[in-house]
Amino acid sequence: MASVHVAPSVRAMKLLLLTSLVFVAHGSLLPTLKRAGSHCGPQTLFTENNGHLQSHDSYVSGANYYENMDCTWVIEAPAGLKVELVPVTFHLENDNDCAYDYIELFDGNGIGSPSMGKYCGGVFAPISSTGEYLTVRFVTDDSYHESGFDLFYNFTSTVIHQCHVSQFKCSNGDCIDASLHCDNSSDCSDKSDEKDCGGVSGGGCQAYEFTCTNKQCVSRDYLCDGDDDCTDNSDELPETCHMIAQNLRLCGEKTKAGASGTLTSQNYPNAYPNDVHCVYRIQAPPGTHNIHFSFASLFNVEPDNTCDYDWVKVTGDADKYNHGPFCGNSTPAAFSVPGDHAFVAFFTDDSDTFPGFSLSWNSN
Repeated sequence: MASVHVAPSVRAMKLLLLTSLVFVAHGSLLPTLKRAGSHCGPQTLFTENNGHLQSHDSYVSGANYYENMDCTWVIEAPAGLKVELVPVTFHLENDNDCAYDYIELFDGNGIGSPSMGKYCGGVFAPISSTGEYLTVRFVTDDSYHESGFDLFYNFTSTVIHQCHVSQFKCSNGDCIDASLHCDNSSDCSDKSDEKDCGGVSGGGCQAYEFTCTNKQCVSRDYLCDGDDDCTDNSDELPETCHMIAQNLRLCGEKTKAGASGTLTSQNYPNAYPNDVHCVYRIQAPPGTHNIHFSFASLFNVEPDNTCDYDWVKVTGDADKYNHGPFCGNSTPAAFSVPGDHAFVAFFTDDSDTFPGFSLSWNSN
C-alpha cells in the first residue's frame, strides 16, 4: 500500500514558525541551561582508590568556569574508610556568605545528607567525611567567574576537619568566625568559645587578630612570616600556612600529589625571586607509611648561620618531624617523614637571590 503524504496545515506551519522565532530570540538561554550539567564532566560517581575532581570540563585548558552551573558528584570509599578531600587549587568568587559561587559538601551519598558547609574564595582546608560517602555540589551564578578548583581525593581511616585561619574551632569541632570568639555570647553549641578568654589584651582577640593556642592575640599580618610571634609557634603551623600561603602566582599549585615527584624553587637552577612565601603539601597515596626526601646536588639558598633570610623546611603535621630550615650551599642529607603527607615551606626575603633547590620524594 502506497504511503500517503499529508501536507501540514497552515495552522501547524504558523506554530512551527512561531516556535522557531521564539527559539532564535531567546537562543542565548539555551547554553545557560545546558551549562548546568553539560560542563560538569562525564563522571558523577568516583570509586577509584584516589583521583582528582575538577570544577568544570575545560579546567585543564585554563578557561574559567561557566555561569549557572549546578554540578553534583559522589565519591564512594570502600567499607570502613572515609573520603578525604585535599585542595590542589581552589579559586571561587569570594563572598562572606558564599552566596554566589560555592561548593557545598554533604556527609553522605546525596544532597539530602547532612551539610558539611559551603566553601568559596581561595581557602579550602583538607576535610573528610565521617562515613564512606562524600557528596560535592558546585553552584555558580550568572556573573564573575574564577578559575575553579582541582580537588585531590583519597580514602582514609580518620576523620579530618580543619577550621579556616579566619575561624575559631570549638571544642566539639565546629567552626565559627574568629570575631565571635570571646564576644560574651556563646556561639559554639558547647560554649567553648567563651572559655579561657583572658588573652594578652584582657579579652577576646579582635577580628583582625589571630588567636594563638596559648590565647595570646597577634596581628594576622604576622601569620606565617617565619617568626614565632605567638611564642608557642601556633602562628607558624604548616597546616595553617599551607592554607594562607602568600604570592600564589609565584607558588603555583600548593598541593603536590603522587607516590613520587620533584619540587623546585622558582626558576631553578636560575635565581629564585624575592618575597616568596610558599607552603606546599606533599600528598602520597593512602596507606603510605613514609615519604623519603632528597635534595639535588645543586643546592644554593642564601647562606646564613641561623637561616633567617631565605630558607626551605620540611615538616609533618603540627611542625612534627622538623627537617630544616636549610640554607647555604651544602646539600642537606636525605631524610624521611612518617605518614602519607608532609609540608615543604620555602621563604625568601626582599634581597639577594640564589639558584635555590630541587627536592625529590618517593614513598612506601
